[in-house]
Amino acid sequence: NIDHKIIKNILGQFINDVKNLSKVMHVEKFRILGGEPLLNQDLVKYIQVLRKYNLADNVGICTNGTLLDIVDEELLSKIDFLDISLYPSLRRPILERVLRNIKRLLAIDETKITVEEWKYFRTTEILVENKDKKLVKKIWDACYVKSLAQAICKGYYVRCTVSQNKGNFLKKMGVKGIENVLVPGKDGLDLSTHNLEEALVQYIESDIPLEACKWCVGISSKKTPHCQRNNKNQNILQTHKSLESILDLSQGLQTRSQLKKIIKKGRCYKI
Repeated sequence: NIDHKIIKNILGQFINDVKNLSKVMHVEKFRILGGEPLLNQDLVKYIQVLRKYNLADNVGICTNGTLLDIVDEELLSKIDFLDISLYPSLRRPILERVLRNIKRLLAIDETKITVEEWKYFRTTEILVENKDKKLVKKIWDACYVKSLAQAICKGYYVRCTVSQNKGNFLKKMGVKGIENVLVPGKDGLDLSTHNLEEALVQYIESDIPLEACKWCVGISSKKTPHCQRNNKNQNILQTHKSLESILDLSQGLQTRSQLKKIIKKGRCYKI
């Protein structure tokens, strides 16, 4: 059952957030993520809001491709890019349908379509809080997500797209006592803050790890073959000892150093 009142309130919050943020910030790209964004029946309305307030040069959608049937020429004309992630765990009939739709969309406008196959993933979540502050800081320093993938969520600007859903995920996995810890208000910046521009610069440039970082290994875990996640095959670390055994901080730091040049040339945000 769909509660349309809740959906309306979420859209209203998004409009308010974009309006406030657009007064002090302009970004190169705004990616509409999920879950799966193509499930949202109001998707076009969200795109229209972003266009109205001119928050970004380019607005696009990131999808797993399974619902590409509903993407037509009209929707494609409203966005600047469509990023499609292909996962090897898809059943063959579904994969074949996804590939047919990709071919169809490429024929409409190949300049907007990007397809990337994901054969490997990195474990990011841990179900036990990492209380080693030095290790949390090392993982934070190695992680580039905080610089390239920031988000707006429920009235807050959040430095990490992963962190905003961390609390909900951990609750679903049975972790208790985090109801008032892993919420946007703990790690995010209130978009109704007085002197938002100054506060936003300080927040973005802060080198202090987020609260959610205690429950995350960022990009510093070793790669594992992709598989469909479920409660039986969770590759999530339960102890600090096992956490250290799968970390690859050198890989994270190497990637981070490569991106520093990009960030220095053109910041990921414009104030």
